Amino acid sequence: MTLLSPTNEEKLMKRIGVLMESTRNRQMLLNWLSNAYQVHCLTEGELPTDEVFSLLLLDGSMLQRFWQQIRAYKEAAHPTCAPVALISSHPQTALLKARLWETIDDVIRIPLEKGELQARIENLIRLHQFSLESQKIAHLQAEQAHLEAQLLQTQRLENVGMVVSGVAHDVNNIFTGIKGHARYGVKLLDRDHPGVASFQHIDRHADQGARLTRHLLSFARGQAEGFTRVELCKLIHDLEPLLASALGPSIELRLELGNAPQWISANATQIEQVLMNLSINARDAMSEGGTLTLRLQTLYTSPDEQAFPEGYYLQLQVADTGSGIAEELRTRIFEPFFTTKEEGKGTGLGLATVQRILRAHRGWITVESELGRGTTFSVYLPLLDTIQESEVSHSITIEEIPQSPVEQPQSNAESLILLIEDDEDLQLLLKSFFEDEGYAVLQAQDGPGALQYCEQHGASIALVLTDVMVPQMNPKLLQEQVRRLCPQAPIVVTSGHTKAHLQQKGLLTETMSFIQKPYDLDELITLINSLLRRERTSKNISI
Repeated sequence: MTLLSPTNEEKLMKRIGVLMESTRNRQMLLNWLSNAYQVHCLTEGELPTDEVFSLLLLDGSMLQRFWQQIRAYKEAAHPTCAPVALISSHPQTALLKARLWETIDDVIRIPLEKGELQARIENLIRLHQFSLESQKIAHLQAEQAHLEAQLLQTQRLENVGMVVSGVAHDVNNIFTGIKGHARYGVKLLDRDHPGVASFQHIDRHADQGARLTRHLLSFARGQAEGFTRVELCKLIHDLEPLLASALGPSIELRLELGNAPQWISANATQIEQVLMNLSINARDAMSEGGTLTLRLQTLYTSPDEQAFPEGYYLQLQVADTGSGIAEELRTRIFEPFFTTKEEGKGTGLGLATVQRILRAHRGWITVESELGRGTTFSVYLPLLDTIQESEVSHSITIEEIPQSPVEQPQSNAESLILLIEDDEDLQLLLKSFFEDEGYAVLQAQDGPGALQYCEQHGASIALVLTDVMVPQMNPKLLQEQVRRLCPQAPIVVTSGHTKAHLQQKGLLTETMSFIQKPYDLDELITLINSLLRRERTSKNISI
């Protein structure tokens, strides 16, 4: 194998196209330039289109005959087209160049020496290469600036996630207190008292606030809460007040959901996020008002449809009457950071997040749109055919507790609950509630105080209810010490974060139970009664 010398390599990289009417001039250029360049003598029917040249040389006759084609070539190939030089004997080269600036890049006056011609040609080629390199550098700089802007946006979102995560604990404490006082107020009043309805409204609004907090946590932190059986029709009805509030008074929200239960296996918070993202996009597309329609229907995909797995799917359509999406943009709307909104009004992550969530649910999304008529996003999720029993686990969550009334122990007087909670209002509420249920309560606001009670009453404590974050002590260390001092007592952990998040951080083990804030007092007491009843049953069996 013969290696090319640098001169030959350079020669292969430089191709000159020659378009000359004069046979003598054409042959002269071929003889003078062939040693240093690849020279291609073009005929009248071979004007450059897809050919890649380093330089085009032509005379006045060819320029006059084909100037429109040459200008079109330069405009089509701009900015990567080769420079065009006119070979002319006209004495006023500067005047020619000024008049023909849209078609040619330089004028080379003849006659001239071979060395001078080669120098002029080399200068034109190098200037062109320098221009191309400058354009590449400018493109790379623009791309770098774009990537830096994306990185900055991502870092801002991460900071938002940290802030949201930090305030979730306090916000959910507030909602837990609101819900608790509302339920406690209902309990103190007669069933037909007019104040009952007000307390129930307060309770429902607290649920909406708690749902929004979970939505923000899931979006900002990307938390995975695990999949459960979700009835999509009920989820949409529960989310309806929040959707209506987000859409505003100028947009009508229509629900066409049907009556039959539609069960899917899903992360409920993430599906809520899908609905919110699509609805907010629809709202922004209806600046003058309009209608947003949510439709549900069941579809079946046959084995012939190779694009999708065979089976039954639930189709959720989110249809607006907005401005629509241009056809050339539809293939890009799911790209991260791509947005058509004004700067500061969109992150470009809404639809990308929707697509990521649906893929995790073994689903997909399609879009149909017409400018001036509106857009319809169709979400497809696998439909559950049968109800599957939950696996038995030592870690009991509120979803695993039967909703039917549970038989209470004959007496709770001997049951002592250690309550570890730093929120004073919530602590007083829970103490009153537990005492009304017949339990004795020890209150601790920090880690050292909780351990002091464990040392004094260790064998008497029947159950420990603790917030995951407690002042003056590392949460893992507190859990270990409580388990050591009160090995017989079930531990129930509460937090505004999700179960999956606490497990990932090592703050929730399989031997502990979990209930997420804000919780319902009835659900909490159901969980506690169930744990204590199981504990008593276990003791009776061992005896």
